[in-house]
Amino acid sequence: MELTELLTKRAARKACADLSLSQTAKLIKVLNEVLEEKKLKDQESEEVKKKKRDVLRNIADLMAQAGISKSELKTYADEELSGKRPRRTMKARYRFTGTDGLTHEWTGQGKLPVELRKLIERDGTTKQDYLIKDEDQQA
Repeated sequence: MELTELLTKRAARKACADLSLSQTAKLIKVLNEVLEEKKLKDQESEEVKKKKRDVLRNIADLMAQAGISKSELKTYADEELSGKRPRRTMKARYRFTGTDGLTHEWTGQGKLPVELRKLIERDGTTKQDYLIKDEDQQA
């Protein structure tokens, strides 16, 4: 039998019919102890919520004083507190004009681009021949 079935006087009376007076008293004592524990837990939960609200209010005041917007805080939280950093873009290390006549750049990460592979096969060059020199990168 589920306890939720004992929420009416009639059902509780029926469930306790086979219990002795001392067993019924013990059951009531146990239920009262459980009730007190639940009250204490709820009270502690409310205190924690109140403390959090107070802290958040203080943070909001500090943000207002410092001129920090909610969106700035969200950006900070997303980037700094999540442990994930935005990926930095890598500079291109290789530049070549493909067989299609367009200029392509490659960071050197991942698979060799098809266009560069075609150039190397066709011209007998190496990928080092397409390496961007420092002065080229600044242009």
